[in-house]
Amino acid sequence: MKGSLGEEVRPPLSSGSAAHVCTDSENERQAVYSSENLINTMNVTFLQALKTRFI
Repeated sequence: MKGSLGEEVRPPLSSGSAAHVCTDSENERQAVYSSENLINTMNVTFLQALKTRFI
């Protein structure tokens, strides 16, 4: 369910799906975080390779 600002809104606990919604958004956040980390690592490696080549 989406809230007024477009954020995830947890359904009432009685529905039994609150934990599921929470886990989905957690997994998504983790995936975004790890892909950002991967990109940063690749950038650093690339810059180091450039330095060793030209300096």
